[in-house]
Amino acid sequence: MTFYRLVVLAAYLAATVTSSEPRPFKRIVAVADVHGDQRNLIQALENGRVLSHKHLEHTTDAEQQVEWHADASDPTEPVMVVQLGDLIDRGPLGLQCYRLMQNLYAAEGANEVVRVLGNHEILNMLGMAGRYVTDEDVAEFGGEAARRESWAPGGEIWTMIRDHYELVHIYGGSFTSKYSGEKVPELLPLARADTIFVHGGVLPALTDRSIDELNEQASRMINDGALKNPLFLSESSPVWSRVYALGTDEEACPPLIDVLRHYGVARMVVGHTPSEDGRMKVRCGGRVILADVALSRWMARYPHHGHPAALEMTLMNATHLERIEAHYGLENDTAPGKHQLLWTVADGLIEDNFAEFDDDEDEL
Repeated sequence: MTFYRLVVLAAYLAATVTSSEPRPFKRIVAVADVHGDQRNLIQALENGRVLSHKHLEHTTDAEQQVEWHADASDPTEPVMVVQLGDLIDRGPLGLQCYRLMQNLYAAEGANEVVRVLGNHEILNMLGMAGRYVTDEDVAEFGGEAARRESWAPGGEIWTMIRDHYELVHIYGGSFTSKYSGEKVPELLPLARADTIFVHGGVLPALTDRSIDELNEQASRMINDGALKNPLFLSESSPVWSRVYALGTDEEACPPLIDVLRHYGVARMVVGHTPSEDGRMKVRCGGRVILADVALSRWMARYPHHGHPAALEMTLMNATHLERIEAHYGLENDTAPGKHQLLWTVADGLIEDNFAEFDDDEDEL
């Protein structure tokens, strides 16, 4: 089976970071649910100026080559790349998607590559993916037995997930337990960069634990094979909850604000629930960004599926943002432009505002 070949700039690989302080990122780029669509994963990362696609003739999807984009190759302006889970199922090339993200992690240099768990990662580790698994997906692994082995303890993907995946990722933040007796801080302004990234959503019931504690608990349960736990399988689980996407404002916004205050962040970015029109959404006054646009070409039940979208947060410094926008590329037919501004420091919250920008290089 053909692996992705990641071309990494030599100067980039030579860069080292010696400071013990958290590194400020120039940009944070997030991609939501991929569902086996390797081509659109690459295109989304290209739209977010993370990767550049090497245009080669007579190559299949699984043989495409990529390299770091010029805007992700400067160690003085590092980029955080976040994938929000559900790389597998529905589409045919889930294994290649995992390997691509693993190769990016191995060659991250001054950048940081973050991967969070989705409900489909949990389903596959439990052997419960069933109807979501395609014949093409099975063939990519080399058969049903090889696929099961890859997801079983000690297997290729199981090991990736145990060692490198998080249940929840937090950038910045300052945790205050609801049992600590400390006063919960005021909600941070939207100009702050502090953000939670999670597949479905973190609900108030979990705020007795820090994000580190949640991730440590998840890692222990994966390692011990104890996945049949509410943390992974309940409707309120961080990988299953749809409250922030589908709940009414009264159902979604108060608990969201409570969680954001407890963890000292300004917003939450979630996947899991595809948008009907192929566009990212903001809710609760910009406090949650719904990043799942049914990126996969195999999400045919959604009329505007198959658009390689990337969320980009541009930082002024380690703690404050300049803007938040979504990039869709040329294939998006749901809006007049390729870019959607969601928030800027100058204009505040901007909903459903599309703008046509000039591009410096051709897109697929």
